[in-house]
Amino acid sequence: MKRYQLIVIGAGVSGLSTAIAWLTWKKGPVLVLEKEPVPGGCVASFRRDPYRFETVQLVPDLKDLMSWLGVYCAFSRYTGTLARLHLVRDGHVRGYSVPADLQGFERQLREAWPAEAEAIGSFFDWCDAVHQDMSRMSLEQNPFTLIKNVITCTHAIRISRNTWKEFLARFRFKEPELIETLDVFSSIAEVSGDIGAAMITIAVMRGTLTSGWRIEPGCSSLPEAMRRRVIELGGELRMNTRVDRILSAEGKVQGVLTSAGEAIHGNTVVSTVDTMTLIESLLDDNVLIKAKAPWSRAREKLTMSQSMIAIHLGLDDEIDLREFGIDGAYNVLTTGRSAHEAAFRRWKKGEAVPPVDPKQGYPTGVPPEEFHVTFYSPSLVSGDTAQTLVIHVSPVYGPPWIELRESDRDAYLRAKDAVAAQYIALIERYLIPGLSAHIRFRDISTPATFARYLGNRDGSCYDVLASVSQYGIGRLPMRGPLEGLFQTKFSHGIWPAMHAGMQVLDLVTSGAVMKRRARFRPGHEEP
Repeated sequence: MKRYQLIVIGAGVSGLSTAIAWLTWKKGPVLVLEKEPVPGGCVASFRRDPYRFETVQLVPDLKDLMSWLGVYCAFSRYTGTLARLHLVRDGHVRGYSVPADLQGFERQLREAWPAEAEAIGSFFDWCDAVHQDMSRMSLEQNPFTLIKNVITCTHAIRISRNTWKEFLARFRFKEPELIETLDVFSSIAEVSGDIGAAMITIAVMRGTLTSGWRIEPGCSSLPEAMRRRVIELGGELRMNTRVDRILSAEGKVQGVLTSAGEAIHGNTVVSTVDTMTLIESLLDDNVLIKAKAPWSRAREKLTMSQSMIAIHLGLDDEIDLREFGIDGAYNVLTTGRSAHEAAFRRWKKGEAVPPVDPKQGYPTGVPPEEFHVTFYSPSLVSGDTAQTLVIHVSPVYGPPWIELRESDRDAYLRAKDAVAAQYIALIERYLIPGLSAHIRFRDISTPATFARYLGNRDGSCYDVLASVSQYGIGRLPMRGPLEGLFQTKFSHGIWPAMHAGMQVLDLVTSGAVMKRRARFRPGHEEP
């Protein structure tokens, strides 16, 4: 009977990086199992001729990680504009750009708001100090490492319980538009500023502004390059293979059971699936009953992230998107950060936004008075002649959408169309006049779509919510409740996903790769 040294559940970026890191360092038979026919998970490109869409527009600098893993892929660096804020006040739009340069962004803010120059300088100094601290923080927390972190990572520790909104309040900014511009990074971090941990938003801001890149020719080329690397190193991949259960005995992992009934034996199992799916579906109940905190309380305590609605549009050539000031990797159209915060409050209450219950009626297509929506144009970034636009509506509470699709498919399709019409009308009203007349292709993904694809119960798109209580020191450990079981949950995004594979290897090798630090620093690993 073949026994693998490592079994990885999921061939997304984190699963592939785990397999590559293991094969590079430890050798031994490695098997990656993926329920879909292609690798990549949430990192994907898809084409509906002649239109091409990308799920990922922006990644921070990956060269150190990719060099260590031996993965080679083409990238192009963003120059000029990285993101744009379109702020609506009294029915009028005012635009603020974010350059693809950290020093340039600070300089731009100082020039725009000279009275705030001292506070702006202090803000960037703090962000730099926190970022440096995060590279020194310990990967696993215990009394010794907590004391070490308090001594050596003072800035990060001081804001470890701060939301992004609370962190910004430290600097007593007086200009509302300055605060709104900085709050763009809470949108990129996919969580409102009054909920999201300041440390994750600082990491997002620093990572994207210091070195923001686009994967060429499309984002699916990265997982494909990683797949090839796994094979090159002697690893195995099985596609279209769903794992139903993690096998264990006497508190130790023994392998996995597939949906086809095949038991595959292994010494170490790494799960990259949705954390709640791991807890509720892959682990036996008695495992969690016997587990120590925080795993014993995870089912009741964890808050998973929101779902969303993604509207993909293909346009004709009678409109030119270059004329509308929506270049860059990220655009935010909003009436203010208060709208973003209000949307998250409704989501936490379980309100269906937009309403999907047939008894409540559907959105009318009339833009709401308060809104916060993000969008981007893959074609403007890639240079494709077939013009595309992608609109993200988030947060969205998933269960009503999932239930509607199961109970009334026709009503579900009508609800999808109505929501798309509403947000297309929003973009059309404020930024792209006549947009709807130029749409030739439309595809709408809802929480029901994400629940099916990601294999979770509520369409959660970003795994565990990156709130203060669940990020950093409060994060669920990467060591699972069984000996030999790990989960690659650092945070969402390509860099954290690739990095998580290195973190797992560091845990298995007792710190040989990263010296038990939370971040990989090239040249610090043992030979």
